Amino acid sequence: MSLRFDGFEGNPDVKKSLSLSLDEGRFPHALLLEGAPGSGTDVLSGILAQAAVCTSAQDRPCGRCPGCLKAQAGSHPDIVTLDGDKNPRAFPVDAVREVRGGAYIRPNEAPRKVYRLLGVQNMSEISQNALLKILEEPPANVLFILTAVS
Repeated sequence: MSLRFDGFEGNPDVKKSLSLSLDEGRFPHALLLEGAPGSGTDVLSGILAQAAVCTSAQDRPCGRCPGCLKAQAGSHPDIVTLDGDKNPRAFPVDAVREVRGGAYIRPNEAPRKVYRLLGVQNMSEISQNALLKILEEPPANVLFILTAVS
């Protein structure tokens, strides 16, 4: 099994590292993708989220299974996206507490829940501290994908 990066032309070393970690069953529980706006970190986070909910036994994301189709449509119940790039107020401490509480609820359909937190550089210190505990000791079935400018 390997990751497919359709639509992402980014760093080949990063793509190779992510594919190897998936192939070897050591995909991390949290990823921080750093890049300037328009660098493709949001695209890569979407690909990784889709791969996490993909039910194919082959390359992921397959783009054909129900999980992939729902992820592409933005309607997968196990993918939660908060976009701090589009809305700098997307990370109030209450929203982060909801993420933290929801992470302990089992996924609805996929093998894991995915939280895409885009533009975390806009997160307040209080919200960062609220998120830190779940990042340090996450449940087994959760993947956090964070993007930041720096």
